[in-house]
Formats: sequence, structure tokens, C-alpha cells
Amino acid sequence: MQLECGSIARHDRASGKTQKPKLARDLGLVLGHYPIQLWFPSKLARRANMLHADSTVEELPSESVLIVGGGPVGLILAMTLAHHGVRSVLLERNLTTTRWPKMDLTTARSMEIFRALGIADGLRQRGVPSHYPFTCLFSSGLNSEEAITSWELPSVDEYRSQITSRNDGTMPLEPWQRVSQEVFEAWLKDLGDQNPMINLRFGWTASSAKELDGGAEVVVVDTSTGAEKVIRSKYAVGCDGANSVLRKSLGIELDGGPMYVAHSPFPVPSFLI
Repeated sequence: MQLECGSIARHDRASGKTQKPKLARDLGLVLGHYPIQLWFPSKLARRANMLHADSTVEELPSESVLIVGGGPVGLILAMTLAHHGVRSVLLERNLTTTRWPKMDLTTARSMEIFRALGIADGLRQRGVPSHYPFTCLFSSGLNSEEAITSWELPSVDEYRSQITSRNDGTMPLEPWQRVSQEVFEAWLKDLGDQNPMINLRFGWTASSAKELDGGAEVVVVDTSTGAEKVIRSKYAVGCDGANSVLRKSLGIELDGGPMYVAHSPFPVPSFLI
């Protein structure tokens, strides 16, 4: 006999009833010196199937795409699909967009993509003004008299002049743009909310996924209530970062590992390690 798992039940002496913790209640298992009900592996499997069968199942239309992850990649994917007339449902575990700066520079290639989507100018209106250079200073501290060295990078205006003057195919169509991810994501979410082709569902997280013969099935959970449902879609795209649930569910390994500290000739504060 193999017992998969168990939990200690709490006995309420006033009512005379045994109250089972959530895990035990789900598995139908009570342990302790109170009456014991054992669920064997086959019975546990049937119970799991019953729980799955009781879950709400949502079938997306065949022309829709399910996107898991509502960061910049997921939001831009939804915008791109909408631009080409494809509907999407986007799930994001957080209730709103990031409150941390994170990304700061949008590369020229990304700006080319935004230009094709018709949103490049809108992003520039929310970023660092175009006449400011992108000069990077390398210093040993804020109290240093001068920088050790600098990395001279042109402003958007200067970069655009270089692009215009060298029209030989070696330059990008758009200059880069400095804008905080905090601003960038909030703006993209607003665009998504206004687009009838995009269904944004913030506050939903994916717990597992599997491939079906005609598409994908993703189990999702409402982060506010804990309610679970199943979404089936012909296409599902994982934009949920390095710890992607979709990637792990498919057994796809993540190459590489964490990078803790870059080489520096200066002492690194312990809180950064």
C-alpha cells in the first residue's frame, strides 16, 4: 500500500465535527487519532479527474490566440496580432502593470516594429525628449570629481540625422528611444484595453499546460479568488518569462543560468550579490 499524502485534521470539540484542512479536504483524507479515511492511488486519480471535470472549460474561437504573460513581449504580441486582424486573449498574473522601472532603452529594431504597428510616435511622446543625448558615464562614485570614462551615444534627433544622411541600407529606419518600462507597459495596456481585438485578463495565472491534438489546454487560476478554469485554444503562446509555466509544462529546458555579478574593478556592495 502506498499513501500519496496526508494532513492532520483539526477536531472542533464544541461542535463535535472534524474540520479538514484544504489539502486533506481536496483529497478526502483525514489523519490523527480521529476516524481515518485512506484514499489509494487509483482513488486519488479518480478524485483528480473529478476535480478537473468540475472545472469551468472555456473554448476560444479557432481564430483566437491565447497569450500567457502580459509584460512587454505579450502585450506587443497582442498588438501585432490585432494589427493583422487576429483576436487574442492575454493572461497576466499581476493585477496591473509593473511598478518598477526595469527596462530603460528600447532598441532601434523594436522601434522599427512599433513604427509598423503605428505606435512609435506615441511611445516617443512618453519617453525621454528627443534632443537629450544618451551619454553613459562610468564613475567610481557620485562624489567623484569626474567620470573615469564615458560612452558617447547620440540623441534621437542626432541619430535620425545620421539615418537620413546615410541612406545606403546600413542604418535602421528608426532611432532608439529611452523610456521606463513602468511607463511603457502602462501605455501598452491602455492601448490593449481600447482595442476590440484584444481581451486583456489581468489577475489570472497559468498553473499548467498541455498539448492537444488540435491545440493547447491551459489551466488558469484567478489570483484574487483562487477559482480555477481550463482554457482550450488552437494556439497558445508563452510570454511568461524565464520561469515560463508553458515552457516547463512542455518539458523544454532553459539554457544557461543566473548571472549574479558582472566583472568590475570596484568593490561590489553585498546587497547586489
